[in-house]
Amino acid sequence: NSSSRTETEDSGAPPPNPRSLLNEEEIRRSRVSRSNQSVYGIGADPLGIDMLYGSAQQGLVGIEDAADGEALESAYVVYDTGVHDIFDPAHAPFIPPLANLITQNDKCDPHGARPQIPAGILQLVTFLRPDGMIENFCNGICDAGDPFEIAGGNATPCDPLN
Repeated sequence: NSSSRTETEDSGAPPPNPRSLLNEEEIRRSRVSRSNQSVYGIGADPLGIDMLYGSAQQGLVGIEDAADGEALESAYVVYDTGVHDIFDPAHAPFIPPLANLITQNDKCDPHGARPQIPAGILQLVTFLRPDGMIENFCNGICDAGDPFEIAGGNATPCDPLN
C-alpha cells in the first residue's frame, strides 16, 4: 500500500513526480505472493526511503532506520497485525510459504488490515495534510501490542484458530 502527496508549485499544477511517499505493508500476508511482497522493500532502497522507527521490521539491507521520534517526509513502514504466531505449530496452515506461492488457507489474512489500524489511519491522515510528515503513532513498535495497533481497534488480533 503506497500513498503519495504532491505539492503544488506556483503554477498550481502538481509536479510530475510525488515529493513524498508513504510505503507501508503488513507482514505475512497470504493473498500476496512472496515476490510481490518484496517489491515494497526493493522500491524503498533505490528511492532512498528510510524505515520509520516503530516499523515491525528494522535493519533491512540498503534501508536506513530512522531514529525514535523522527518524523520523515518519505518512509517505509511495516506493520505486524499480530495474526500469525510463527512459533505456534497450529498456525502453520495459515502462514504464507517462503516460496512464491499464495497460501490456500487465508483466514485472518493481514492483507488489507493495515488501513483499519487506528495508528495507521492517523499516520496516513497526518501525512496527507499540507506539509504533513510520516510519524509513528504506535506504542513503540507497530506489533499489535494494544488496540490502537490492531485492525478495527479491537482488543485482540484476529485468531485464525477460532
